[in-house]
Amino acid sequence: MTGSSFSPVAVPSGSPVAVIDLGSGSSRLLISYPNANRVAQPEEQGMADIRLQVVTRMGEGSAGLLSSDGLTRVEQALGTFQQQCVTAEVQHIVVIATEAARRAANVHELEALVQRILGTNVHVLSSEDEGRLAFVGATSGLAPGSLALVLDIGGASTEFAVGTTQSEPRSPNQVSVASVPIGAVQISEQYIESDPPDPAELSSALSVVASHVDDVVRESPSVLDAIAHGVVIGVGGTNTTTAAVELGLAEYRADVINGFVLERDAAEDVFRTLATESNTDRAFNPGLHPERVSLIVGGLCVLVAVMRRLVISEIIMSDADLLDGIVAELRAS
Repeated sequence: MTGSSFSPVAVPSGSPVAVIDLGSGSSRLLISYPNANRVAQPEEQGMADIRLQVVTRMGEGSAGLLSSDGLTRVEQALGTFQQQCVTAEVQHIVVIATEAARRAANVHELEALVQRILGTNVHVLSSEDEGRLAFVGATSGLAPGSLALVLDIGGASTEFAVGTTQSEPRSPNQVSVASVPIGAVQISEQYIESDPPDPAELSSALSVVASHVDDVVRESPSVLDAIAHGVVIGVGGTNTTTAAVELGLAEYRADVINGFVLERDAAEDVFRTLATESNTDRAFNPGLHPERVSLIVGGLCVLVAVMRRLVISEIIMSDADLLDGIVAELRAS
């Protein structure tokens, strides 16, 4: 099925809101409190936002179908998320799904799961809304009038969103979005079979990504304008994990990742290190979550190929992304 347009419903001021993203690779929860510090550590503020992420790989396996095993993992994740929402006394929950659900002939199975566990519907976002909302979330700290490219590397798709920031999330925000069907899960499954990856496999994966990037430039030449005259912001698990590995973080910290500048040489270095290791050895790298060990090289093929092809010298990392963009629009409704 194709995604639909996202139409937020206003939430009561002063109430926490939960947004759940059922992605191709991961399922994520954000419980947001009004005026909370988006990247605070819990010990710094009593009402810091709550973020949970589980690698569920709903989009693995057969193209056009949501994985049966993946749906089982999503079911377990939803149970955990539901308990968190009850504890936080959340009254308003928004559930969204992205590329894997857009492609899936059996998306009704996902819809039934969400309805049974959470009692609400799933909004299957269009690629345009996915990119636009990621842009709103990632650029929330920039001054109005800032030109930016937001690179969102997901499990089954990658979005390139270009726009100029506005003073209000729902004010006219001319965001141009190009989406390509490549991501960490898709590249890992279709192009990387060896452990450690064979150089020929990596070369093939990089070439495929580069070809898609060329398509993006033809469709959205504004991407080049943003790189030349604005800032590039990276969101999603591949970007933030690469930054965490570069920093050698023993534990993930959003306040450290947020705003970190990942230079292309550093991304290349992380790629060379992780792509030449077996899964067993790769797992010992600080900053690499165990659930991402088998996916990170595929994601890095996307990141490195994009930086090479578009001659991006650095990317500013953002822990705020699609989920934060949805919260901003809910609060502004």
